[in-house]
Amino acid sequence: MTQAIGNDEAAGSGSRSRNRSWIRASDWWEYKLLPPLAVAYATSLYLDRTLYDALAPIALVLVSLIPGAIYVSVLNDLTDRGDDHRAGKPNPQIGSGKILPLAILATCAAGGVLFGYIWRDNPFMIAVYATGWLAFSLYSLPPIRLKTRGAAGALCDAIGANTVPAVLAALACFATAPVAEQTAWLAGVAIWSTCFGLRGILWHQIVDFEFDRLAGANTLVARIGVEAAARWARRVIFPLELMAIGSLALLGGPIALAAGVVALALYGWLVWERNDRFLMVVRIVGHHPRGTLFLHEFYDVFLPLALLVTCIAIDPRNLAVLVLHLLLFPQRWRQVLDDVTRLRDPQYESSRRSR
Repeated sequence: MTQAIGNDEAAGSGSRSRNRSWIRASDWWEYKLLPPLAVAYATSLYLDRTLYDALAPIALVLVSLIPGAIYVSVLNDLTDRGDDHRAGKPNPQIGSGKILPLAILATCAAGGVLFGYIWRDNPFMIAVYATGWLAFSLYSLPPIRLKTRGAAGALCDAIGANTVPAVLAALACFATAPVAEQTAWLAGVAIWSTCFGLRGILWHQIVDFEFDRLAGANTLVARIGVEAAARWARRVIFPLELMAIGSLALLGGPIALAAGVVALALYGWLVWERNDRFLMVVRIVGHHPRGTLFLHEFYDVFLPLALLVTCIAIDPRNLAVLVLHLLLFPQRWRQVLDDVTRLRDPQYESSRRSR
């Protein structure tokens, strides 16, 4: 979506076509779709429903997110042309006409209408889905353009990029279960995903701080400063995120809780070893040359895979879901596997052994 944590690839590299760089699929395909998948897997355990039976509605939600992701990527670059040109920030649309991006936006909007029609018998699903499109539009489009209106822009981005996909993923698993009976679960999902999304957009705005300052873009970080934004993340946003994910773990039952604990232990081990061997650090928020966003890989890799393995133990048919997951989203788990493999390299000897 509008932020790409951990992915600093240039949008318009020579190996890609210009149209593909506008879509920026590498910014959101795994980084924005994996956390909602973790929610879907956890929700199936919470409902004591076989994940395999919910595969079709989950897949439909994932596909429905693609038009919105392309829409916000193209719209954000289109409306940022002037600011990015003044600040000297790369933007693949600078110097191009407006006909093609407008055509892409119209096509994406038509796709959104199609999914609204598919869910025509589920008004709550439609309302949540439409909220994402509204958030994307309010974030970028003038004269409202919440991106340049401080906290409202950050919250709008988090809702569109994180909250809506996570809530839709949970709703996909409910099927005929009354939504009114699942308010506690949905509230936990919404709070957790919003807080994680806020940390993500603050990270992005901190990285872009100098560009935004030069362009005169009044983002939240540009308004209150990097240190103040980091304090808000550490003292308010992150504690709320932890409380929300903790409540979901308890609501999910002992099996889901055990899977989450194992995933967290493995993630913690990797963080420790990376810091010791590669001098990599984790940050609650804030940019670091060798830093990653704390818990991001836990949500992207460790948690969904642990939940999937748990689902397989309950119903072996879920092995097909695991295979699809690994094939469709290979980048993040391969990154983790590469780092684990590198731990055996003698040149990265542990500093604990060298003392």
